[in-house]
Amino acid sequence: MKLFGLDEQPRKRRATDRRRCAAFGLWIGAATPRRQVVEKEQGFALLAVLLLLMLALTLGAGTLLYTLLDLKSAQHYETGNQAFAAAEAGLLDVINTIDTRGVVNFKTDVIDSHIISTLSTAVSGFPNVTYQVTGLVSGTDPATTGVVTVTGNALLSAQRVIQVNVKRGDFVAGPGALHLSNDSAVGSFSGNSMTIDGNNWLVTDLTPTAVLDQTWPARPAISTRNDTVTTQIVTALAGQGTITGLESTPSVMTTAAASTADANRFINDILTANGAPSGCNQNNNKDYPVGNVICVPQTQGHKGNAESWGTMTNPQVTYVTDPNAKIAGGSVTSTGAGILIFGSNTIQFNGGFVFCGWVLFQNPNPNGGISVGGNPSIYGTVWSPLNAFDSNGNITIKYSHNCLGEADSAGSGGGNNLPHPLQITSWSEP
Repeated sequence: MKLFGLDEQPRKRRATDRRRCAAFGLWIGAATPRRQVVEKEQGFALLAVLLLLMLALTLGAGTLLYTLLDLKSAQHYETGNQAFAAAEAGLLDVINTIDTRGVVNFKTDVIDSHIISTLSTAVSGFPNVTYQVTGLVSGTDPATTGVVTVTGNALLSAQRVIQVNVKRGDFVAGPGALHLSNDSAVGSFSGNSMTIDGNNWLVTDLTPTAVLDQTWPARPAISTRNDTVTTQIVTALAGQGTITGLESTPSVMTTAAASTADANRFINDILTANGAPSGCNQNNNKDYPVGNVICVPQTQGHKGNAESWGTMTNPQVTYVTDPNAKIAGGSVTSTGAGILIFGSNTIQFNGGFVFCGWVLFQNPNPNGGISVGGNPSIYGTVWSPLNAFDSNGNITIKYSHNCLGEADSAGSGGGNNLPHPLQITSWSEP
């Protein structure tokens, strides 16, 4: 038994050793799975890094895209504003072009006259920013209202459209005491006794009783359409009398007001509005009416009847068609008020003549076509294509706002004879 017991101990130790080895083997064997887990975790980290890189790239691309969109949006906003500013500039150009001339009848003076260009026009200093008049039509009343549409264009196909309704506004002022409507000065001033005054004079009767009235600002004594004519007139006026008014003496200023063509349209408008669309076409020896126009085919050497060419209480439209008109001969003083149109080649003023209103010489001969032998006095404004005054007498032309009111209300005009500026009544972006 003892021996058997001795023999048994080694067996138990070996069993224990085997268990220990087995246990050790199990521990050693477990090391291999631990290394496998680390390798798997390292692969997962690489995938995570790749996903983070992809996310960062996506966010970067998105940020870049939105940045580009913001830049494009800012560019479109800027070019859109440029297009809007161009449309506004075009509108101002249209209104200014019309207002330098004025409007008697919107349809004939603006639409039918083609004074407004419909070509694309670049804004000064910005060749890629343009405006274009894309609509110019009459309104509900063709004579007094209209609709103007201007389109502005800029880069990136930016486009803005402005549409305005306009109407003929109130009368403001004439261009000057004497307005020369030609774009070139052909003719001359002769004589040293003339007075052309652009200060405002208030006329209460045709005696005349006139007082200086500063309620209305002074106008140029002589207005022209360009600087070249202004320079020529200043030279021609040396020693020719008293030429005073707005700014320095001689008061001659460029206003770019109505041209001769404009003046002729205004005359046709006035005749049509006063019932004489075909003008004066009879060859009588005496004055005769056509509608509310008094036609004078032949002057009789003087006009002694104070009411024949209008009064302060009843101004009228008078059209002298006599090609060699002779006004106020002898000692008789002729008077008139309203609108006086000379379609003559020559006009001779002898004796006294007083007129309150608007006097238009359509076609005076450049060689002394307006001869002054007496002392005519005109209050209001005088329009002539030429500076053709042969003045051995003493002609006086004085600007008068209230006499222009007489002209505006003459005949059946009712305040619509004179050229008026435009007034914007509404605007929109259609």
